[in-house]
Amino acid sequence: MKLNFAPKDSSLLLLPCNKPLLELAINNIITNGVKYSDNNEVFVVLTVNHDLIKISINDIGIGIPPEDIPHLYEPFFRGKIAAKYIGYGLGLPLASKIIRMHDGEIQVQSEQNKGTIVTIIFNKSKIKKNNIKNSNVES
Repeated sequence: MKLNFAPKDSSLLLLPCNKPLLELAINNIITNGVKYSDNNEVFVVLTVNHDLIKISINDIGIGIPPEDIPHLYEPFFRGKIAAKYIGYGLGLPLASKIIRMHDGEIQVQSEQNKGTIVTIIFNKSKIKKNNIKNSNVES
């Protein structure tokens, strides 16, 4: 992962969160990108401003067929072309639940045999600080 910039105001990177859970969710998505692209490069782009924290994870892997995308957040769902990879179909549903618990949004764009982009967006104005138990202020 390359971080080409850091905002001058580091407080823009702060997010009220349960740090271990959020790390688990983001790590799972990055790990999926590596796994389903046969250990090729995965690009992670962080964009921040006063309103948003956006993390885009882009791989150049097997992609996801359009008919599988609606089922990605169902526990134990495994797409047909993902069957040759080890997994149980629990990582993305769990990651999605953790991100939503932090008032975040997850978006998946994919094209079979070209790759997948997973975008995680935290709109700071929508985050309810009281929703997150065992909060750690730093992200």
